[in-house]
Amino acid sequence: MAIPSQTHQAWAASAIGADAKVVHAEGLHDGSSPWLLDIQYGNRTVKAVLRVADWQRIWGPAIATAAAGLRVAAAHDLPTARLIASDPDGAITGEPALLETPFPGNNKPPGPDCLYSAGAALAELHAIRADPTPDLPLRSHHIPPDDHPGDRRWANRYQHAANSDRAAILDDFCQQHPWARREQARAMLTNTRTSPLLQQADNRLSQYTPPKGTQVFLHGDVWLGNMHWSNGRCLGLIDWKSAGVGHPGVDLGAIRMHATIRYGPTAAQAVTAGWEDTIGQKAEAIPYWDAIAALYTPAALDDWQADDTAFDPTARRDDFLRNSLDRLDCPL
Repeated sequence: MAIPSQTHQAWAASAIGADAKVVHAEGLHDGSSPWLLDIQYGNRTVKAVLRVADWQRIWGPAIATAAAGLRVAAAHDLPTARLIASDPDGAITGEPALLETPFPGNNKPPGPDCLYSAGAALAELHAIRADPTPDLPLRSHHIPPDDHPGDRRWANRYQHAANSDRAAILDDFCQQHPWARREQARAMLTNTRTSPLLQQADNRLSQYTPPKGTQVFLHGDVWLGNMHWSNGRCLGLIDWKSAGVGHPGVDLGAIRMHATIRYGPTAAQAVTAGWEDTIGQKAEAIPYWDAIAALYTPAALDDWQADDTAFDPTARRDDFLRNSLDRLDCPL
């Protein structure tokens, strides 16, 4: 099991107080970051959550985004964790890091009856109007900087090129994605897969101008596991590393898709009902944002976890996407 570096532990402890010390660290994601820390401070133990950039699962700039998101949440008294300290560029600790308070509840959704509450919680966030900033940029899809449609286009180009042309394509990719290591980029271009449905969706959606609407505060990575629950009710959202500003459909489409994959085709409407009743307006451009949410997922959802493993999450995603594309013929 990985543990935080001594430097990160010392930094986290110092944010709590002089002479504080980390006495235990529990990895919350497969034994790694984020970690739930027990920090001994005087005669009491303070719990805190430490997030550290690893440049694989947590992109470095995401730490600054998470800190900015938590500041906005605190300013508007949203129910979520509170920021304790941040080292957004790693100047103190060597790698970007953030320390926040734990948030009550758990991230195990209790069942389909929770979906109305999920939509209502999201509406509280979207009631906040916002303008983009460097740390909270304009978002056009969920879970940035992941770009699954773009990766599939590059991979299609690479895989169908002559062997003699592939080195040049790899060079072009690395030039346009300077953070990508060459061997990792080669593996991505070689192994990324697509499907006729995803190609159709990419082509269809490229013909649409993203719907305009009121720019609001976005979470950017909304799914049922990034919500905390208690007694069948959503207490609030966690994990703000993809936060930003944009059309509320970015978040709403993502949670509608996730709910559908987990609970079936009627689930999305329950989320929307909670959102609309709470915010006091109809959700706009749902077919477009549903399709965008589905498009910005991997071709195969093999690693998606659910309590019910009897269904195929990729098939449910595909059904959700087909339905969204069919509804694109209707007015947005």
